[in-house]
Amino acid sequence: MKKILLLIIFPYTLYAQWHDANGHFSGTPNYAQGAPHKAAVANFQGKEPVFSVLNSLLANRLYSVSMSDSAGNLLFYSNGMRIFNKAHTLMENGDYLNNGEVASDPQWATWGYPVYFSTLCLPEGGGRYYLFHCRRKLDCAPSEGSDILYTVIDMNANDGLGKVVEKNEYLKGCEKAGWCSISSTRHANGQDWWVLASKQDHNRYYRIRLSPDGITDTITMTIDGENGYWHSGQSIFSPDGSKYIDCRNGRSVRVYEFDRCLGTLGTYQEIPAKSDAGFGLGLGAACSPNSRFLYLTSSTELVQAELSSADIPASVDTIAVFDGFYDDDIYHNAYFGLMQLMPNGIVYSAALHYNQTRYLHQIRFPNRKGMASNPILHSIRSPISVGTIPIFPNYRLGPLDESSCDTLGIDNLPLAHFRWDVEDTLSPLAVNFTDLSYYEPATWSWDFGDPGSGSANMSQDTSPVHTFSASGVYDVCLSVCNVNTCDTVCKEVRVGLTSIEDEPLGMVGDEWWVWPNPVQDVLNITQESLTGIANVQISNLEGRVLVSKPLYFSNGQATLSFVGLPQGVYLMRIADDTGEKYWMQRVVKM
Repeated sequence: MKKILLLIIFPYTLYAQWHDANGHFSGTPNYAQGAPHKAAVANFQGKEPVFSVLNSLLANRLYSVSMSDSAGNLLFYSNGMRIFNKAHTLMENGDYLNNGEVASDPQWATWGYPVYFSTLCLPEGGGRYYLFHCRRKLDCAPSEGSDILYTVIDMNANDGLGKVVEKNEYLKGCEKAGWCSISSTRHANGQDWWVLASKQDHNRYYRIRLSPDGITDTITMTIDGENGYWHSGQSIFSPDGSKYIDCRNGRSVRVYEFDRCLGTLGTYQEIPAKSDAGFGLGLGAACSPNSRFLYLTSSTELVQAELSSADIPASVDTIAVFDGFYDDDIYHNAYFGLMQLMPNGIVYSAALHYNQTRYLHQIRFPNRKGMASNPILHSIRSPISVGTIPIFPNYRLGPLDESSCDTLGIDNLPLAHFRWDVEDTLSPLAVNFTDLSYYEPATWSWDFGDPGSGSANMSQDTSPVHTFSASGVYDVCLSVCNVNTCDTVCKEVRVGLTSIEDEPLGMVGDEWWVWPNPVQDVLNITQESLTGIANVQISNLEGRVLVSKPLYFSNGQATLSFVGLPQGVYLMRIADDTGEKYWMQRVVKM
């Protein structure tokens, strides 16, 4: 089918769809100093999240949902009680979301609505968005979502600031126990959405179909076998929509086969709870971009399982455990919690509200097996504490080609996308390229813009490693193709020391010293003007922050451990508690 015909028939195309580019949250920058709560937005389109502190009064330390347009521009966000627009003001008719006894309780005004992973937002097309959410009822499930509701937002209203046109519309009631985690995947026709809500007793699921005609085809499915009444965990679909992972916090995790045509659950494998893991597995869940690996958290453990295995429970492998890290300014341990795969191909995890800190964990290469996935604990420092993380479906999933319900003539038109990293700090010219392309690419062609590397300048690998001929700035292009069309994206890649050469080194203000440099284990630091708590960041040569934590100075003296970092060259940045004065130094780890 010609692409022009697609544009005539449908008000949207599969291209782009960066609705998950931004996450909104609120917290305190320093609980110890009694700092007031603030709000922030993190953008996840680049290699690293970019945080922006906002002039917004919306508190959402418990509940977070946000929506961006197809280009990745923030449209609106909610804390479960109010909806704010991109101007960070209350959207028209955006108050009294989840109206009822819980939302009217003033204790939640500074926290947000007390329901986790029980909301998501889906684009319907034509500037309309459906928000599916759970309302708590104290006479049903005091600690869980009870009623399933939906709200419709029209972003064409008010010159693009939006308006809530339907609100708190009833879909499903409590029925003895609450409805828990809500998740979604694209219908195999490439246009509609399946929405699934799990029930606390674990074997019942409420299914919704969202199409241009609205909400249809709702049923309650009962799967054999009880798993006991327990608190909800984070349930998700794999990015390709073939698996539904239903988590019970403290109980087992079920991995179901899912039929994207019929919207039904099939056979399942069950991963048992681990008695030695805090709260058991199932607190958080995320999948690798290629849908091969599943990641699960308890509060103290992060595991990986292989979804393609005939015996998924036997494939479970612990890849990280809580290391005792404590955020002194927030008075909390940096435990594991909710997880989300973001558009940059990285899985992030944040502790739940009662243990919120300013730090996010990350799984840098989730497509890789075992420790090669590179889990890095408390490696992303937010300007404020983070007690939740936005939950998104895979907005860039197309039709299931040649399936019985691939009947709308929508084609998978590949979208080229990639990220690059320098993993070996001793080889700063060796750059790892991670393919993040969408919509069923079949071939890959890389041009590294490096003719000095000879025949190695081109590659047909999916995610190659290229060693550049010299330090510098290169235009790297990736072209992906399938039987329908091709797409090319080019990005500027800074190689070698160029990404930090422009940073001022040495002192900015008073004189300071570091020794020994090169360092093996512990670096001694003298900065006579510093006393008390400063902040230190250690970055690799491409500018990626590997360590971010408080640093304690006593009479101008401090020590910093480099244990655990591989040999290589790093950039160390130390800032005072105001962030206005800082010192930078290159450090060589032996």
